[in-house]
Amino acid sequence: MGSVAVMSVINKVLQDLDKRQQPHQLENVQILSTPSTQPKQPATWFWVFGIVIVAAVFTVYQLYPTLFLSTESQTPIQVALEKDDTLVDEKQVVAPEVVEPKIVSEQAAVPHELEPVTTQNPQASPLPIQQTEKQIDEPEIQPKRIQTSIAEEKPQAILEIKPVELTPKQLAEKYYKQGESAITQGQVDNAIAHFQRSLSFDNSFHPARKQLAALYFGRKQNNKAMTLLQSAQQQFPQYSEYSLMLAKIDFSNNQYQSAMQRLANIPDSDELAPEKWMQLSTISQQQQDHPIAVAAFKKLTVYRPREGRWWLGLGFNLDAQQQYVEARVAYQHALDTHSLSKASIQYIQQRLLQISEGSK
Repeated sequence: MGSVAVMSVINKVLQDLDKRQQPHQLENVQILSTPSTQPKQPATWFWVFGIVIVAAVFTVYQLYPTLFLSTESQTPIQVALEKDDTLVDEKQVVAPEVVEPKIVSEQAAVPHELEPVTTQNPQASPLPIQQTEKQIDEPEIQPKRIQTSIAEEKPQAILEIKPVELTPKQLAEKYYKQGESAITQGQVDNAIAHFQRSLSFDNSFHPARKQLAALYFGRKQNNKAMTLLQSAQQQFPQYSEYSLMLAKIDFSNNQYQSAMQRLANIPDSDELAPEKWMQLSTISQQQQDHPIAVAAFKKLTVYRPREGRWWLGLGFNLDAQQQYVEARVAYQHALDTHSLSKASIQYIQQRLLQISEGSK
C-alpha cells in the first residue's frame, strides 16, 4: 500500500512540473526554429532528481518491516494467514488435529481380527473422515450378526433325523394299527394283509389274530377262522378268548356240544366267565338243556343283579322244570329291575297270575 502512495505522489509532482513547463514549450519551438545561443537551466533537473530520491527513500521506509523483519517474531496464526487466507486451507490444517484422536480411540474398540483403518492423506476433507468413522463403527454390529447365524445353525443339528430300528413287537403294533385303519375305510383285503404281517413279526400279538379271525368269520370263511384259532389255542391255552371264539363258530355251525365243551374249559374265576355264562345260557336254551341254563343264569344274576333279562331267563328255565316257587321269585325280581320291555313285562305278569291260580 505504501508503494502505491509513493507512486501517486511522484505522478502528481511530475504533472505539476509538466504544467509549469508548458508556456516555455512554445518558446522552445520558436527557438528551435531560430537557433539560439542561450544556456540550459540546470535547476529544473535538480528538483526532479531530488524528488525521485525522496520518493525512493520513502518507499524503502514503507517496505522495511516486510523485507528486514524476521518471520520468527510472528505468531503461528499470522504465518498461517499469510501463507493461505482461504477458508478451505484453514479446514485442511485444523481437521486432522480434531478428528485424528477420535479415529485412534475408535480403533482401540475394534476386535483384533479387524485391521485398523488409516488415511494416507493427513489433510483429508471432512467427507472422507466421516466415511472412515462409519467403516470403523461397523465391526461393533458384525459380532451380533455372527451370533445370530450361529443360533440359527443350532436347530439344524437338533433336527437331524436318525433312523430308528423298531423291535418286532413295535412292528407288529404298527401293522395292527394299519389294519384297523383299513377296516374303517372298508378295505378288508388290506386289513387282512396288515394283520397277517403283524403276526409275522410277533405271533403272540393276540389282538391281530382276533381281528383276523373275525374278518374270516365275517366273510363266512369259517374253516380259515377255525384253523387260525385252534392253532392259537394250542400255543396259548391260557388265553381264554380263543375258546370263546371257537364256541361261537361251533354254535354257528350247529355244533352245540362242541361249543359247550369249549366253554367248559374256561374257569368261573376267569375274567371272561360272564361271556362264557351268556354263551352257555344261549346254547342250553337252544338245546333245551334247562339245568345248564339255570346254572348259567344264576351266575349271571350274581354278576349283574340289576339286569332284568337274567332274572327272566332264570325264571323261565325254573318254570320249565316245574320249580314254580323259585320261578315266581325270579319273575318278581325281573319286574323289580324296571329294565324289561313291555312284552317281557306282560309275559311275566300273565305267568305269575297263572302260577298263583294253580294253573300249571
